[in-house]
Amino acid sequence: MGAATGSSPSSLLRVKGCPRYLAHVLQRKARAARLVYLRWHRDQYEWWRWLPDKFARVGACETGYGKRPGSWTWDSGTYVSAFGIYRPAYEAYHRWTGHNTPREQYEVAAAIQARFGWGAWGCGGA
Repeated sequence: MGAATGSSPSSLLRVKGCPRYLAHVLQRKARAARLVYLRWHRDQYEWWRWLPDKFARVGACETGYGKRPGSWTWDSGTYVSAFGIYRPAYEAYHRWTGHNTPREQYEVAAAIQARFGWGAWGCGGA
């Protein structure tokens, strides 16, 4: 009598009101969100994959005491970022929060370097 209803576990996953179906959908969405986050994290924080060597040397000289690429949280009050950028110059390109990602700091440094050259840094010859 109950066998003719077709309520096998696999068919229940196709019923949109079924809690198992909804759990399965949420699980897929969570996996997709995690992949998006991992891609974002790699693009923003894994600096060794994308940071040009010259910027790593400048950062090591400016704020890293020889350790590449410098301190990403550097804030002396006057100078900020791993690249030791003058705060008003940094904020002309992007707001300094103290939690800026390495990618954001690099983009500001690259914009300053493109406009003013390596002479914008005391360690520009590094």
